[in-house]
Amino acid sequence: MERTTPEITTPERRTMELVVNEWLPEYLRPDAPLEHRRKAMQFLRTFDQRSDTLVVKLDSEFSRKIYRYAKRFDYDVQSKILYKQVVSRILRDSRRCKLLENAEITPLPDALIALLHDPYSSDTCLFEAAWTTQDRIVLTTDERLVTQMAGNGVIAVVSLDEFLAQYTV
Repeated sequence: MERTTPEITTPERRTMELVVNEWLPEYLRPDAPLEHRRKAMQFLRTFDQRSDTLVVKLDSEFSRKIYRYAKRFDYDVQSKILYKQVVSRILRDSRRCKLLENAEITPLPDALIALLHDPYSSDTCLFEAAWTTQDRIVLTTDERLVTQMAGNGVIAVVSLDEFLAQYTV
């Protein structure tokens, strides 16, 4: 199936609601490759300038990992600043982050659930979060997930590299 990246910039440039998986906390780690850290910082910088919104399920690996890493890597000055920025300027700001409780999640379409079998069942929380948004976009670095979900017709699963190529102010 052909992969299509949703249009990120429009003439009226409205804000977007985005779901990201664990690449963001992973890419902010002090031991992450420099190229990964650059991508995370590029995303955060543009995200901040555009006033977009992250959508995060509270009971998710992303949520657990971002807080765990913020504590674990506070010895590294740059990582400490970056994690603090994500937590204080995004996750704790209701204008920048929509935190979802389990009660706010509605069932996914059966056709989408059928695609989320092992090894993708752990990604269900991403799709549950994206299902609550107007944009219905999941950003991932997992190319297998992008391929698995290509053409599902419900939620756009976009590779981080493709997204960043279009993600501008």
